[in-house]
Amino acid sequence: VHMFFTPEFAPYYFDAYYKEDMILLEIVSRVGGGIRELTKKAKEFLAREYGFILEGKPAKVEACTEPLIFRELFSGAFLPARGNVLLVGDAGGMQMPVTAEGIGTALKSGIMASDAVALASHKGEKADKLYLPEVARLVEEIKKIYGWTKRIREASSLSPKVLSETLQGAWSEGLRMGE
Repeated sequence: VHMFFTPEFAPYYFDAYYKEDMILLEIVSRVGGGIRELTKKAKEFLAREYGFILEGKPAKVEACTEPLIFRELFSGAFLPARGNVLLVGDAGGMQMPVTAEGIGTALKSGIMASDAVALASHKGEKADKLYLPEVARLVEEIKKIYGWTKRIREASSLSPKVLSETLQGAWSEGLRMGE
């Protein structure tokens, strides 16, 4: 995977990777972020810098708007558990706001869920009563990292160096999450 954080694309980014004889282009933006214009900019950047052929026709076009869940997750309007049904990782809205990655949070929330199920089974209780307080701490950590999105947006209008330093700070905080 090659990730691109270009000044003209900030505060969003895109990545490109080769899979099954195709180049997959993934555009990361918010809802209403002008995805068609961002896709055009990404293709133009790849053509200019790497010889990407613009005449190619997409084999598939998809969209994912997972960041919409952050507001509901952070406010408590959406709870990633009910009774003995526990949602972990992306399904529970627990992906990293800056990178949209979810494997680390999936592992952490998965362990929390398995612990809750084991303890609930032993105590004869519903697992959500044990899982929700544990996962609430993880959600609070994700919420702190979400705060970086505003800083990234502001840094994007300053300079590539400031943007790079801000992105590095956001990623570093994400890597330290839960320490």
